Order: sequence, then structure tokens, then C-alpha cells
Amino acid sequence: MNYGYARVTSAAETVGAQVAQLKKYGVGQVFKEKYTNKRVNRHRLNSLLNQVRQGDTITVTRLSR
Repeated sequence: MNYGYARVTSAAETVGAQVAQLKKYGVGQVFKEKYTNKRVNRHRLNSLLNQVRQGDTITVTRLSR
């Protein structure tokens, strides 16, 4: 399975562009997260990491994600 992770850090941003890019590359399920920073627990990222299995792929739009 190819999973995706989309994250934005401010109220002015949306994950729409990232999700569109991920879908273009064949991502089946996208985990979306808003308003996170390094001091906040990233619940959706943790959910993604708990779901992936050997042979799965995680795709992001930028390494900063």
C-alpha cells in the first residue's frame, strides 16, 4: 500500500495542494494534519506509522513534511 502524509503548520494553509500531488503519484490513503509544530504530538503521523507494514510506502510532498 502507498500511504501519504500531508501537513500544514498555519491556519492560512490548506492540505489540498499536497493531497492533489500525493493522489497524482498513486497514494491510496492520505493522513492529513493541521496546525502542528515540533512541540505538538502529531496524532495522524503516529496513526500512519502504526498502520504501515513491511513493503508499504510512505510518500510526502517535501522532506519538511
